[in-house]
Order: sequence, then structure tokens, then C-alpha cells
Amino acid sequence: MIEWLKNYSGISSTNEVNTERAELQFLRKEMVKYNKSYKGNDTHAATDDESEEDDEEYDKFEAELKEKKAKNAAKGQRTSVSAEAYGNFNKKKEFIPRVIEKTEDQKQRIIDTLAKSFLFNTLQPKEKETVLMAFEEKRFKNGDEVIREGDQGEILFLIESGYYECFKKFVSKFVNYKSQTK
Repeated sequence: MIEWLKNYSGISSTNEVNTERAELQFLRKEMVKYNKSYKGNDTHAATDDESEEDDEEYDKFEAELKEKKAKNAAKGQRTSVSAEAYGNFNKKKEFIPRVIEKTEDQKQRIIDTLAKSFLFNTLQPKEKETVLMAFEEKRFKNGDEVIREGDQGEILFLIESGYYECFKKFVSKFVNYKSQTK
């Protein structure tokens, strides 16, 4: 993944790019070989025309990749980090922590769960109390959707028990060479 990010961002050296190009060519040959063996008794075999089509697809993909690298390289490194600005348009207000009433049992369960998390280990007692009182207990059933990709990230979930599956949607421009038979 790191190598791909370096390559995508244009940071890779020429030597690394040449090595990756050689590896890609090797993998393409292997893919053709395995495609032939996978098809087994199928009479379909890669022709010179198909090989040229593959080369054209590869060249097109490589050109797109170079274009993206050039765009990213032109951006350069980030030069600053922004924070919320205050002024006449955005008056700074005193922080008023959220307080949700809890039973002693709820408080103890939250404290026990917080103790297991490195995020809260360094908090001072007063800070821990503020965090403790801000939590609101919610229970979910099997199959419930807790967070949806793209929602505002304004809630911190503290999982006391249970199992959760997390998925990330990826958009890929992966080209599947010769996956169709003729």
C-alpha cells in the first residue's frame, strides 16, 4: 500500500518506477499464462491482436497514472493546517459540556470500558468526569446500521460489548484484462 501511495503521489524515484514496471510486465505475462490454463479445454487462445489490445489498455492505464502523478506533484506538500477562526463572524463561546444523567451502574460500566482505551488513559479526573457524563447509552440489535459512510463524524461510540463489521466503499478503475471469452 505504501509503495502504491508513493507511486500514485509521484514520490517514487525513476529506479523504483522501472522496477515496478518490470514487475507489472511480469505479472501481466503470468496472468495471460494462468488465463490460458484456467480456460483448460477452451479453444480460446490469446492472439497477437489481443496482445496488442492488452498493450494499448496498459499504455492507456499508465498514461492516466502519469497524469495523476503530475497533478499530485504539482500540488506539493501541504504548507499549513487550518483551525477554526474566531472573529465578528464567529464569536468564541464558553464550552458547556453535555450532561446526560446516569445510574451508578451505567457510570461504572462506562468507567470500566474507558479504562481499556488508550485514548482516555491520560485524562485528569475532572476531564474523565466530563467525558463520562457526556456519554449516552444506546443499544443496538444484530443487523442494525450504526454508522453510515459519509455521515457527519460528530459522535464517538464507546463499545462496551458486541461485534461490529466495518466496510469502506472503494471506487476502482481496475481493468480486468481478457476476462471475456470470444
